[in-house]
Formats: sequence, C-alpha cells, structure tokens
Amino acid sequence: MLRLTRIKIRNKKANNQLNFNLEIQKLQTNLDMWKARGLTLFGKVLIIKCVGLSDLVYSISNLNVPKEIIAMVKDKLFRFLWKNKRDKIKRTSIYQDYCDGGLCMVDIELTIKSLRLAWIRRLLFCSVKKVAGKQFQITSLANREALIFWFDATTRSSI
Repeated sequence: MLRLTRIKIRNKKANNQLNFNLEIQKLQTNLDMWKARGLTLFGKVLIIKCVGLSDLVYSISNLNVPKEIIAMVKDKLFRFLWKNKRDKIKRTSIYQDYCDGGLCMVDIELTIKSLRLAWIRRLLFCSVKKVAGKQFQITSLANREALIFWFDATTRSSI
C-alpha cells in the first residue's frame, strides 16, 4: 500500500474503503457532536459547511468518488439537518441562495465537479511537474490549446 499525504493507494475497491469510509466516520462523529445542541437550520448548514465537509474535501479533490459514497454523504448531511426525520423542504430549494429562499447548503455533487475542474487550471498553468519520478509537461500552443506529454525523467523517453 502506498500512502500520499492522507490518501492511501491500493486497488480500486480497497481505495474507496480506505479513503472514504474513514472520512465518512469522521463526518458522522463531527455531526453527532453538534446534534444535541439546539441549532437553527442556518446554524446546522454552517456546521455542515465548516466542520462536516472540511475533512472530505481533500480526498474528494484527489480521488474519483463513487456514486454510493456521494449518496451516503448526502444522506448523513440531510439526516443531521432534519434530526433523522424526512425532509421538510425540497433539497433543490435548500441549495438555493438566501435571496432565493434557500439556505445556501452545499451541494456535494457540484462541489466534486468544481474541485475536478480546478485540476484543469492547475495543470494548464504549470510548465513541468514531477509525479512519482515522472515529469508531466504541458506545452502551450499559440492558439491556447495545450499538448500534454508524460516522459520518464531518467531516460527522457516519451510514454
């Protein structure tokens, strides 16, 4: 097993169990600590944003997130919001801004998409990066397109 910062790398199925199950347990523990307090909906949404999703963001931004994990996280967040009862307001309404009658709740699916798109910018605006002994090079063209090359740092051969 290879471990990069907080991310553990094995086969695909073991990656999900190692990386996301621990993070989901931490999420549930954090939410359980706040569950007994008499918070308003606005306070609960703030706790979800600050305390609940902070541990998940790193793993989400660096790994592919299975749909089962997304559904599990959504379920835990909304159970916390509604005290383990069924939803009283449509989820699409809760995701809306305050001026539109919503609570500015984080949509985990949109968060995942935005974190993935952030990687494109990181890759396009750097020249050479080293990843596991290999260099990742992006050569920009005049018309703003990019050619991406992987090459071995020791042999200088393209892969």
